[in-house]
Amino acid sequence: MPSAELAALGVASSILQVVDFGAKVVHTTYKLAKTSGDALEEDVELEMLATEQNAIAARLQSSLESRSALSANEEAVVKIAAECGKQTSELISLLSGLKVVDSSHSFQRIINTTKAAVKTHRKRDQIDGGRDRLQLTNARLSTALLVVMKYASTETRCLTSEITNL
Repeated sequence: MPSAELAALGVASSILQVVDFGAKVVHTTYKLAKTSGDALEEDVELEMLATEQNAIAARLQSSLESRSALSANEEAVVKIAAECGKQTSELISLLSGLKVVDSSHSFQRIINTTKAAVKTHRKRDQIDGGRDRLQLTNARLSTALLVVMKYASTETRCLTSEITNL
């Protein structure tokens, strides 16, 4: 008898999971249909921030690599900026794949919106993980930049002091 009860509980649990996923897809489909664009607002914003961060990391990396000699701290900044660029590119690619394919027919638009909603829910953990990794990398990059700036400031004061003593 207990195995039949466990089986019934398993079936009920499976049904609830399907209903829960279906409700989430319907809700996301509704949100996508109401947006003026082709993706959820939070995903559009995240993609915009990732694109900006990618550009900043590329400029920083390029600026430092153009120098003839780098300190160990500057090399660390270049390495972290490259990692940041890779992570932002992956996140942008992931988010780009979640956009609704445009269609002039309303029925096809509903189908495309539903497909995008399902993809969005399937990829949500990857998106959240990518965002979290990028935040950690940004914190590491900020810390490394502060260290470089601190040493540059100290070196400038030492040079100024030496010049004054001449």
